[in-house]
Amino acid sequence: MIENAGTPEYTVVVVGAGIAGLKAAAELHSAGIEKCVVLEARARTGGRLLQVESSVFPGRRYDLGASWHHDTLSNELFAEELRLPEAERAGYVFDDVPTMVVSPAGRRLDGDFGLMLEALQREVEHYIEEQYFESLEARDMPFFELVMAYLYERRGVLTDDQIQQLPGTVRFLEFWHAIDWKLLSAKLSEVENNGRNAFVLNYDKLLRRIESGVPREWIRLGTEVTKIERVRDTVHITTADGACYVSKCAIVTVPQSVLELSLKPERVPGRIEFRPPLNDNITSAFERAHYASLGKIFFEFDKCTWDTQRPRVAIAAKVPDDFSAQVRKAQDLQELLRSASAQTEVKLGQDCFDFPQEFQNMVALAGIPTLIAFTQTPLTEHVERLSKQEIVDYFKPAIVVALRALGSKEECLFDLGNTQPQDDSHPGPILKNVIFNPWSQDTYSRGSYTGSHVDDDQLPLTVALNNGQDSRIRFAGEHTVMEGNGCTYGAWESGRREAEYVLEYLRRFPLAHPQDGKKQ
Repeated sequence: MIENAGTPEYTVVVVGAGIAGLKAAAELHSAGIEKCVVLEARARTGGRLLQVESSVFPGRRYDLGASWHHDTLSNELFAEELRLPEAERAGYVFDDVPTMVVSPAGRRLDGDFGLMLEALQREVEHYIEEQYFESLEARDMPFFELVMAYLYERRGVLTDDQIQQLPGTVRFLEFWHAIDWKLLSAKLSEVENNGRNAFVLNYDKLLRRIESGVPREWIRLGTEVTKIERVRDTVHITTADGACYVSKCAIVTVPQSVLELSLKPERVPGRIEFRPPLNDNITSAFERAHYASLGKIFFEFDKCTWDTQRPRVAIAAKVPDDFSAQVRKAQDLQELLRSASAQTEVKLGQDCFDFPQEFQNMVALAGIPTLIAFTQTPLTEHVERLSKQEIVDYFKPAIVVALRALGSKEECLFDLGNTQPQDDSHPGPILKNVIFNPWSQDTYSRGSYTGSHVDDDQLPLTVALNNGQDSRIRFAGEHTVMEGNGCTYGAWESGRREAEYVLEYLRRFPLAHPQDGKKQ
């Protein structure tokens, strides 16, 4: 341990140049802080905000990370954007049109007055509330088990067709939580949106606006932090190249998944050693907090031959052909759980319809003939290790069903190798390119955002991180808020929060000399 605290070279060191880190730095600069540095391990700013340009279709740009303004009634980042002149905002579209839902065979499932799946899905939500909202002590279970319990208990008032189709459609909830229904906590599965969701057409513009509030010389790219040490009334931040930054305070904005590496002894890329180690409140809270991986895959076509108005189509996960009969004949719930669990076991990468599929139609949102597919843990981790051709081979059946559901009449060709004639002789769409970023494999993200496993509780970790490692080592990021958890605006809010904390702390303790050996 360093005994000599030394004279702080910086007032604040911010670790990470994602939206939380940049917002914190911008607020500090606006308040008059002159000595600050932002240390970013990547060769770029933005963190899990990442926009790229197509290598096949110049001019097409895609946000591979965050894509939405969520909770627009209470989203202060969205409100700030609206206060700007229109030319300075990132464009957005409210994608409020109801999702078209089809089966793997192409049968239309939404708006079916015989099935009434929308009403059943609402009833499942009420069933969850009855299970958990009336008793905080109710046993948590996988969302899969809760759905089976609902079907078993309500089978007397459900038709065979409803029993057969409901399990494949309720699984669309997986895309919110980014995890499979057998991992997802039933207790925490309910989704509440405070307002409409707006699809952002150019998140990079928003990012650059916030970054413009940070002096260029503050940002150090390609600078990985390996150790953060509290030394008396200073914080020493050591980087992979051996440099040491001495500051009065530090704001650490690495993702939850990367911060968790600090609890383990293995020295892996991205891990930060804390001295002293992360405090007991933080350490114990990690036991009930998990991370998940929402994957986004962009399928680029040469032209559009499908519906230009409907922004989204979803394909229900496949259900065993005799599932309704299983539910009917089960002698008890445990028998149904055993049989259903066995029949819904999947081998990753074998059949795309083992999981629900959802495609965002970029033609309806931005006039671009591209479909965005979404994946969840554990499928994301598998898919993001594949080649582009392997991804196409896996998703091909779902792409065909989605295009047909959206009204494309002509056969879709798959031509990553660019072997088809360029003369528009084929009347149907031709898939020319696949774009994705392997967030689950990325050293500095290791996933996308918090995922609620059975018996999880994110609140203790959020509270512990809000309280900081101590008064000088603070944390920000989407994982440090409850409202806006997993969202860009949550990360942005947390950066502002920690900047305000540091400014107030420095106002109260401008010299910050420890008294009687006690750290302030």
